[in-house]
Amino acid sequence: MNTGSKIDSRGGKRPGAGRPKGSTAISAELREAAQEHTQDALAVIVEVMHDNESPQRLKAAQLILERGHGAPREEPASVDIISKFVDGKLSAIAACLMLESKGLKVPETMREFFRNEIERATYVPFGEMIDVLNSLPKELPRK
Repeated sequence: MNTGSKIDSRGGKRPGAGRPKGSTAISAELREAAQEHTQDALAVIVEVMHDNESPQRLKAAQLILERGHGAPREEPASVDIISKFVDGKLSAIAACLMLESKGLKVPETMREFFRNEIERATYVPFGEMIDVLNSLPKELPRK
């Protein structure tokens, strides 16, 4: 590898690159100027909300509710999966696999349940499984 070549000096994280830590994407002056128009903006949103002909009526109502009461919290997908496990609707194995497939963290407690289910599972050696398959009738009975 040629250190110091043009190829080595490009790409990757460079010292001093990017926005400085602690800085905000919007300047304080811009934020302050925008805040001066908050009442006017709210009045426009309320006006749209009350306009029965406006296609943006629902969105305006949603904006007002979010500003006044906060946006509704979305439960992460993991809550649904873990709840189904706790309620006995999913095995630990199924729940862990579902969490992993969605890129979600599997809690250590669930990992323990997963390990316990794996240990309790019946293990059939391959040779015995072949014997069982060979003992089955070659043709299925027809009715």
